[in-house]
This record gives sequence, structure tokens and C-alpha cells, in this order.
Amino acid sequence: MGHKAGYLYFLLSNIIGCAGSLCIQQITRLPNFQLVYFRGIFSFIINWMICKSQKIDVYVNSPTTTLKLFLRGLNSFSGFGLWVYGLHNMSLSEATTLFQTGPMWTTFFAMYYLKEKMEFLQGVTIVLCLLGAILVLKPPFIFPSAQIEEDGEKNRFLGGICCLSTAILSGSAFNLVRELRNHCHGQLTVHYMTVVMCIFTPLLVLYQGVVVPTFGEILYLVLMALCTTIGQTLLTRGLKFGSAGKSSIMGYSQILLTLMIDLILQRPPDTLSLIGALSISSCVVVLFIEKKK
Repeated sequence: MGHKAGYLYFLLSNIIGCAGSLCIQQITRLPNFQLVYFRGIFSFIINWMICKSQKIDVYVNSPTTTLKLFLRGLNSFSGFGLWVYGLHNMSLSEATTLFQTGPMWTTFFAMYYLKEKMEFLQGVTIVLCLLGAILVLKPPFIFPSAQIEEDGEKNRFLGGICCLSTAILSGSAFNLVRELRNHCHGQLTVHYMTVVMCIFTPLLVLYQGVVVPTFGEILYLVLMALCTTIGQTLLTRGLKFGSAGKSSIMGYSQILLTLMIDLILQRPPDTLSLIGALSISSCVVVLFIEKKK
């Protein structure tokens, strides 16, 4: 029952995370770190209220645990900043496809830090899902027809690098959160993430410049912060169950969801993208059947 609950939390986190990413794509006029700062402030207030209502002590006695909590915060701060840039320069499905290479990094980090063993079927699904993701993205170093000579394409390529970097950071974060679960309350990992954002972002905001948001942008900012906060809380909750590597594979459901969103928004995927999506969905089904045994 514990493993199933973990998968459910993780799936809900992915769905809500997609909604947050959609909101980010609607706020292209504001500087990137202004979005990061707003998310940090909003999330800090929400998490502070949660910790107070549940009587969770936001301070820990162990210096080692405190250091790991701050490292988790720095990880999330860096990853979210890179993710915002990636979303502003790529389609939602492309950015999500690159981000979902995270399970590969999660598995590698889990093998090193948590001494987890990768099962054969798990390895096969990761490889096939990664191949499917490549077909969806069609990177220029594999598909020579993809040119990056124009500024827009250069920004798109740099956005892809940012999304890949976010995936690597996410892979390390998964294992760091699971390592912290036995040393502090799970909500503290979210709380320290917001603390780091509030501390480090203001100088970057001043460097980029401040833009006064419109009423519509404020609504998107609130929805973005709400979705990312809820999604992060559900993710932290889900990582209390199951192995980091196996749980992260559920994230591939985001690729299918974002492909559907792009289709609704009249950004239909091409044939290679559809083949990649079929490969990914097949792997998710196989993994689900394997977990039912």
C-alpha cells in the first residue's frame, strides 16, 4: 500500500506541475528571477503556515541535517531558475521531455548514494523512455536537419541545455530528499527550499531589473506559485515511499500530458514525436503491470 500511495502522490505532483509550467509560459514579459523570487516568497508564507499549524519545528539540532536541507534548497533554487528559462524558449512538451531524462540521473545517483540496485526491467524502461524522449525533441546533434543558426533557435537550444541541467539537479534532489526523510519532517525540505530562494534571489532580481506586473500576470504568478508549492509538497510526500529510481519513472506521464496540452493549443506533434510518445506510454504501462505483480 505504501508504494502505491507514493506513486499516486508522484502522479498528482506531475499533473499539478504541468499546470504550473503552463502559467510560467504565460509570463514572458517579467524577468526570470522575478518569477523565482515571487515563487519563493509565496511558498515561504504557505509553508510557514503549514509548519505552524502542524507544530513542526523549522529548526533542526543536527548541523549535518541543516547543511543537507540548505543544499536541497540551493538545488531547487538553481533548478527552478534554469527551468523558467527553458520554458520561455521551448514548447511545453519539449521542455518536459528533456526534464524527464531525470529518472536516468536519479537511478545513477541512487546507485551511488543510496546503494540501490537497478533491476533489469527498470533499466529497459529507462532506456526506451529516453529514446522516446529523443524522438519527441529531435536534438540537432542527432537530427542534422535541425538548424540553430537563427537567434530563436539558439535560444531554444540553450533552453534545452537548461532543461537538461534541471533534470540532473532533480535527479540528485530525489535522493537527497529520501536521505533526509529519516532525519527531519518532510515539510522542512520544502521550507528550506523557500528560505534559500528568498535569500539568494533579491540580488539577482535587482541585477535583471524589476518589471511591474499587470493584473493578469499577477493572477498567473499566484497560480504558478500555488501549483509549484502544492506539486513540491506532493513530491516530497511521495518520496517517503518506494525507491527513488522507480518512483521517478512515473514522471514520464508528464510527457504524455504535455503533448496533449500542446495538441489542444494547436501545436500538434509530428510523426516522430507521436512514435516517441507511444514508446514512453508503453514503458509506463509495462512498469505499472510489473508493480501489480
